Amino acid sequence: MFLTALVVACAFAVAGLAAWSVLRARPRDEPGRTGAGLSPEAYEILSLSWEELEAYLREGFERQGFRVFERGAGGAPGPAAGLADLVLERKGKRWFVSAKYWRENPVPGQAVQELYGAMVAAGAAGGYIITYGNFGPAAKVLATERKIELLDGIKLAALIDPVRKDPSEMTRRRLERATQAETTGRRRVPCPLCGKQMLRRLEKAGPQSGQTFYACSDFPRCKGRRNIG
Repeated sequence: MFLTALVVACAFAVAGLAAWSVLRARPRDEPGRTGAGLSPEAYEILSLSWEELEAYLREGFERQGFRVFERGAGGAPGPAAGLADLVLERKGKRWFVSAKYWRENPVPGQAVQELYGAMVAAGAAGGYIITYGNFGPAAKVLATERKIELLDGIKLAALIDPVRKDPSEMTRRRLERATQAETTGRRRVPCPLCGKQMLRRLEKAGPQSGQTFYACSDFPRCKGRRNIG
């Protein structure tokens, strides 16, 4: 009886050790894997192309009273503006918007340093850094010291969701141009899950048979997918 109980106890111990080893070896947020801790909102944002995101950002900031310029355009001040994706203007002051790290989570302090250097060089009043996820501790500390507002996934969704639901005619035209560039294959399409290049594929079965879509080039390890149109 004692021997049987000992054998059972040893079996449970071995099973528990194996389970602990698997959990310990699993990354907490491994990029490039379906369901890697992404909320539906974050996945929707990552599924946007840069052109689509830029269109929504432009109108989102315009609704806050800013005039919005693309980098290097519309009189954006000097070569330093090349480090900003958008330049905002209101009441004679300018802000830089950096979305360079929008697919990273968490965003490092380096992003704040880069944008701050551009702001100082161009005399900008402040800046915004955008990500679908969160910011690291260093980024948060530096941003507080340097008049830079950090827009994480929640704030980003709050900025662009109203535009996505009811875009202006200008935004609709920008989105149409983005779709045309995508469907004609004139640009690189990043995977919404891992960022690797996506490839055009043809649906061969099911209700969408005959339609084209984008699949991650790292399939089947990554199940990232974007519909076309």
